[in-house]
Amino acid sequence: MFKRLFFIGLIFLFVLLACNVVSAVENTVVWSDDRDGGEHVYYENLDAGEGSRVSWVDSTQWNPDVSGSTVVWQDDRDGGTHVYYKNLETGEGSRVSWVDSAQYNPAISGSTVVWSDYRDGGARVYYKDLETGESSRVSWADSDQLCPSISGSTVVWRDNRDGSNWHVYYKNLETGVCSRVSWVDSDQYEQSISGSTVVWRDNRDGGQRVYYKDLETGLGSRVSWVDSAQYDPSISGSTIVWSDSRYGGYRVYYKDLETGVCSRVSWVESIQLYPAISAVGNIVVWQDLRDGGQRVYYKNLATRESSRVSWVDSTQVNPSISGNIVVWVDNRDGGSHVYYKNLATGESSRVSWVDSLQSYPKIYGSTVVWMDNRDGLIHVYYKNLKTGEGSRVSWVDSNQYYPDISGNVVVWMDGRDGGWCVYYKNLATGVCSRVSWVDSTQVNPAISGSTVVWEDYRDGGARVYYKDLETGVCSRVSWVNSSQYVPVIG
Repeated sequence: MFKRLFFIGLIFLFVLLACNVVSAVENTVVWSDDRDGGEHVYYENLDAGEGSRVSWVDSTQWNPDVSGSTVVWQDDRDGGTHVYYKNLETGEGSRVSWVDSAQYNPAISGSTVVWSDYRDGGARVYYKDLETGESSRVSWADSDQLCPSISGSTVVWRDNRDGSNWHVYYKNLETGVCSRVSWVDSDQYEQSISGSTVVWRDNRDGGQRVYYKDLETGLGSRVSWVDSAQYDPSISGSTIVWSDSRYGGYRVYYKDLETGVCSRVSWVESIQLYPAISAVGNIVVWQDLRDGGQRVYYKNLATRESSRVSWVDSTQVNPSISGNIVVWVDNRDGGSHVYYKNLATGESSRVSWVDSLQSYPKIYGSTVVWMDNRDGLIHVYYKNLKTGEGSRVSWVDSNQYYPDISGNVVVWMDGRDGGWCVYYKNLATGVCSRVSWVDSTQVNPAISGSTVVWEDYRDGGARVYYKDLETGVCSRVSWVNSSQYVPVIG
């Protein structure tokens, strides 16, 4: 569905945007797409500006993963569900295993693919090294083994070999070491791995807790010993973040496994939701209900500086962060406006003082873009927070939705041509044009570098297309006839 429907909800409800699920490694994006009448896998390489359908076989293809230039996915072309792969550089591709069994949930790291396989009467985790051809079952235990994940040579998965509970197991495919991550008899879920460290949710203590283990050192423990419900763990490098209910409502906590520092991100007695962490991994922002409504707070985990981004008594939602600058939607002035704060300098202000409905802010460097209805329709505006320069991106009198920005280039959905099309403008050169002149519905654009991706309905359904604005190369990412929605590029 078009994001336009959400915008209507935002105007009245201030609800959050949902997250998009894609897989992206080294600037290659893969996704499931139904543009060709069924579900297929498409890719785009954001550096090369190259993208297409991964496989042109007319079959259902879903659950893709990517590592480097190799994509893996589930495929039903042979009458059942099997795992296929394709090397996007060489064009080489095939079924990973020709055993006639149901194969699900593939994941890849380097040249090694893992998946759940039902050849032995139940779900088992198998792997194959696409370079050497070596392939085997990861563990020979007679148990259900689900949701494998791999980082380097280490595989983790959920396993019920020890009775009615699910536990997290791992195996190092190089050393052969294979073991349960934790021997406590509890249900263990939501496993995630970064490097050699695994995190998961665990009910061993009568409730939901977050645990971790370093598979190299063997060190591991409950992340926090407070008797509270803890959900949705995530790890990046040595830092774990999660939602925690210890004080009667959900709060955001973190722990640095290297320093041992473990703390609530904020000690205010409030419900704290939807944390986001900066790319450098030390600044967390979240929505906070401590002051009787939703506010945006942040914490720098390196300096321990933590505060409400803005102290105005207003509803503040949809935070986004780039470097030290946070932007969000704020209703302090009786409507929906975009505000920002530079966490390094303390500078904070409304981005635009025009009394209009402003929503869906995005930021790149010091430039903010947003949707604005000051002129009677919804248009895209921008402002450079350093120079103060800002204006409407395009003065054509048409509805313009869902902007994104990368460098100096802004993209958005535009209704000027009687339907939705994607336009772009380079704020430095002033060049502004439609991305594709094909007479089709084009919505939900995103941009990274010079490459734009969007949903396109030219082929009878939602398909993902891309265009490199520098080279002019424009194509469908995947030619499989499947529905493909809300592309993301990184």
